[in-house]
Amino acid sequence: MSLNVVIATDISKSMLAQDVEPNRLERARLFSRRLLRELPGDRFGLVVFAGRAYILSPLTVDHSAIELYLDALDPNMVSQGGSSLAAAVTRLLGDRDLATR
Repeated sequence: MSLNVVIATDISKSMLAQDVEPNRLERARLFSRRLLRELPGDRFGLVVFAGRAYILSPLTVDHSAIELYLDALDPNMVSQGGSSLAAAVTRLLGDRDLATR
């Protein structure tokens, strides 16, 4: 049985805080890469959020594509500041065909 996993990553400016080494955003990248490595046959999607949420990748078995998106994550890619996990969850629940793209 394969899993469908959506990684929701905060990319607000607070993710640049260095309270963990090297910073929160890099830790999130490392964790996401670990998931990809440990679940090689599963489908992954990627949603990022700050004040709003954006789907960067629908569910896919192309882990290399997810890694490219992870490499590009930067707080400057979103225009609205903040850190709204609720926006990410609402975006996911509202996108009924996320799994079919």
